[in-house]
Amino acid sequence: MNKKFSAGLALLLMVSIFAGAASATTFISIATGGTGGTYYPLGGGIADIISRNVPDFQVTSETGNASAANINLIGTHQIEMAFAQNDIAFWAAKGMSPFKEKYDNIRVVASLYPEHVHCVTLKGSGVSDIMDINGKRVSVGAPGSG
Repeated sequence: MNKKFSAGLALLLMVSIFAGAASATTFISIATGGTGGTYYPLGGGIADIISRNVPDFQVTSETGNASAANINLIGTHQIEMAFAQNDIAFWAAKGMSPFKEKYDNIRVVASLYPEHVHCVTLKGSGVSDIMDINGKRVSVGAPGSG
């Protein structure tokens, strides 16, 4: 219930942001994530809701290459809106690694949902807490994936 409420509130906030726009059609693209992830269908739903409910706005959802790449698209004005994890957006705004420059022109519009990260391993791997991964091979996802 809490996730649905948070998602609904985020959509309501996004729709209200665009409600006072001028009468000329405004086109906006949202960079999401890969088609197999969570961001892609969320972006499509948000684009559809805004396009159907906010006059003179046409919003499309595009596949993105994860948080860091999406922030780079926003920071270089190649796209109008993007999904990104909060830590990646913070690092971008501060100019911290992996970003080579400070993106102080980005703004948070809405929080989609609280995100929990789980570190998992196989039973019998010898890893029972985070300190045990020292010297082990780990998978952290694609570079810049957030």
